[in-house]
Amino acid sequence: MDIKEIEELEQWFDKYSESDYVSYFSPNEPVRGNYTHKWECFSIVIFKNNEVYQTNSDHETQGIELKTMDEMKVRFESFVGEPIEKLSDDE
Repeated sequence: MDIKEIEELEQWFDKYSESDYVSYFSPNEPVRGNYTHKWECFSIVIFKNNEVYQTNSDHETQGIELKTMDEMKVRFESFVGEPIEKLSDDE
């Protein structure tokens, strides 16, 4: 994702960690942050190279890079059942 999309994405997520991502399948990767959605159980990791991946309950990547905001919106809605834009502090 480009930096503008990442900044938009960060408005819907709370950062809970900035520690480097460690995976059995890859070496330590520097991260921008590990995030969880503010209102739903949906977590992502954003790497400093601007790659974005969904993570599972064990905080492992799902293996699907979300390359654009449109891909993120489709993935989020398929898991949560609501568009990411519909969720807000007012609900």
